[in-house]
Amino acid sequence: LSGRISSSITELESLEVIDLNNNDLKGNIPKEIGRLQHLSHVRFSYNELTGEVPLGLGNLSGLELFHLHSNHINGTLPNLKIQKTTAFVIIADCGSPSYLNAALECPDCTMCCNSLGECQNTEEAKDGLLEQAVVVISSGLAFFVIVAIISVVPNKLQKVQSIIFRITHYTLFSGLHIQRDAEFESIGED
Repeated sequence: LSGRISSSITELESLEVIDLNNNDLKGNIPKEIGRLQHLSHVRFSYNELTGEVPLGLGNLSGLELFHLHSNHINGTLPNLKIQKTTAFVIIADCGSPSYLNAALECPDCTMCCNSLGECQNTEEAKDGLLEQAVVVISSGLAFFVIVAIISVVPNKLQKVQSIIFRITHYTLFSGLHIQRDAEFESIGED
């Protein structure tokens, strides 16, 4: 299919599934789509759709699946009034790099795709960010501890070196005195 999605689609009030993915559709998603209260599955992925997601989409409480990725949609996907207890899948171009200057904002997305065709589960992305934060904080803490140790150790090390020097100095010179005394005592014994 090619062309635009007609706003007359909303006349199909009992429509539960719209699957228009992988076509050559252009233009905006009709604003009236939020009137289709029975929609549970919407697939608009892999088209050339542009503009913003209509706010009325947020009213579709029975929505379980919404695929919008691989388009040129911008702005913010409206918060969906879906029941979070049911399994739902929302995939959009909210990853980076984006086709546009800024990726689509999508607080309810379960998967974010980018302009390279790579998609990542948003829970995995959140876990990955948490892991990165832990590594950065741990590294910073380790660096702080090392700097603290290095700043304390030289003072202690200097004291230890001083003690070692005194012991070594005393041992060397005491040994020389004993050796010299033994040499002087041996003179004349022959």
